[in-house]
Amino acid sequence: MTSQLERWQGEFGREYTDRNQVDWHTRVATLKRIIPRDVASVLEVGCNRGHNLIALKSLGLDAIGCEPGDYARLEAVQQGLLVCGCSVYDLDKANHTSDLVMTSGVLIHVPPARLDGALRQIVGSAKRYVLAIEYDGHDEAIEYRGHRDMLWKCNYGKHYQRLFPGLRLVDVGTDVPGFERATFWLLQK
Repeated sequence: MTSQLERWQGEFGREYTDRNQVDWHTRVATLKRIIPRDVASVLEVGCNRGHNLIALKSLGLDAIGCEPGDYARLEAVQQGLLVCGCSVYDLDKANHTSDLVMTSGVLIHVPPARLDGALRQIVGSAKRYVLAIEYDGHDEAIEYRGHRDMLWKCNYGKHYQRLFPGLRLVDVGTDVPGFERATFWLLQK
């Protein structure tokens, strides 16, 4: 386990969950626009308390999540959501595939040395599509809550295509409504 993952599973992650109060309604229109019509099932990696899962379910999608933090996962489960306890590093243990596998503000917290492994796990769990909603940048570390090793801005679409040249970039967008100045990259296998 990385020190980053340990922090997210501890008090640091609990504090994030407590202050991260998102109105899922603000994300519905964006998700409806981004997600292809032939998608029936979605796996969200690092779903926290489940804001996106609720929005996805409101669109009629079969949405499940994975969340390594016990505190956030319990909050999601208490809302009736299906969430397993794995992280982006061990998705293969969940033994689950979905039409689309997505992250939202998760890859930005994956250390550069572990990014390729995380992307491999995500692509391995996706039947057709991968969606990353993350902060775009030039592989730069950003100070986050007093830490220099907890947030990186990258062109995640480029990293997916570097690792998987067969992935086709279907759509990209910046300043995504409901997602706090994030960029999205939708890729197809």
